[in-house]
Amino acid sequence: MEIDDLPEGWQRDWVKLAKAIHPERDPPNIIDPSHPNYRQGEVEDWLDKVREEFAAKRSKEWRNYLNMVETGGL
Repeated sequence: MEIDDLPEGWQRDWVKLAKAIHPERDPPNIIDPSHPNYRQGEVEDWLDKVREEFAAKRSKEWRNYLNMVETGGL
């Protein structure tokens, strides 16, 4: 599925963001649960991978933030 195949709107924006976070893994071809070929869990698995990648890329920033909160640096 190409991002340009999605209708304009927030869904397309979220897919763009997810692909920017985790460009190595494309979203599933069918994301509409009412589609006859929709595979239960495929979208959720993809989103889990995107979330894991986001957290991994930002872990140092989160640790620094938490350190500032704990030491009163904010």
